[in-house]
Amino acid sequence: MKLAIVAYPTLDEADRQWIELFRAEHDPQASRIGAHFTLVFPTEANPDDLDPDIAEAASSIQPISFAIGSTKVVQDVLSDASHIFLVPDHGGIELTTLHDRLYGGVLRRELRSDILFVPHITVGAATNSQVAEELAARLSSRFRVVRGTVSGIELVDVGTRQVQSVATYTLGNAATTTAHKSK
Repeated sequence: MKLAIVAYPTLDEADRQWIELFRAEHDPQASRIGAHFTLVFPTEANPDDLDPDIAEAASSIQPISFAIGSTKVVQDVLSDASHIFLVPDHGGIELTTLHDRLYGGVLRRELRSDILFVPHITVGAATNSQVAEELAARLSSRFRVVRGTVSGIELVDVGTRQVQSVATYTLGNAATTTAHKSK
């Protein structure tokens, strides 16, 4: 399976609609998956092999409050495309810690040490950096601080047309796992 680990943030409904409206227009992945923080990038793996490490990482981190106050344009390392990110000013360290812990076990071999992890919600993509910069400037001109929380993470199958949840993990000492059976 082609798996990733994401965190779907809890947001104020007006903020969620604002983000999803921009994503629907500018992010080619918007129809496949809702606004999220990617914590582990897609890799071929067996969910059963990942479960113990994900459960341990989830239980080691309390729910994360964040505040997003800026946009950032990032060049894709695998193509000429650029992405527009919403980047947290508060809560980014905690999201990075969770990312690092998720890559601490069996996924360690998948970690790209040549790519700096930047906690973010992708809201757009463009074929070149100039277009991405223009989109980011347009977004920034309407920007407001977005506050939210991450209280769980999901193991998702990204190898399907619509991203599918495989298992959900609650953050914190009383972490729980909910596995979703595939058909």
